[in-house]
Amino acid sequence: MSGCGYSGAQQLADFILLVREVKRELHSAQGDPFLAYRGPFVPNALTRPDGLVPDPKALETLGVGEGEKYFGG
Repeated sequence: MSGCGYSGAQQLADFILLVREVKRELHSAQGDPFLAYRGPFVPNALTRPDGLVPDPKALETLGVGEGEKYFGG
């Protein structure tokens, strides 16, 4: 993408993926790698269930309690 600046978050995610891969801790679902994560659910374009609009409340809660809104619990 032209015009996209440096993303420290993306670089951190890339390093985490590489470390997990080197340590043979990278999991995959149907051939697609993913990171197992234990923490608050942050609904965004990659994680939010299809058809739901963004909810800015997660910016205030930092994801705490957000998973229950989407998946019950």
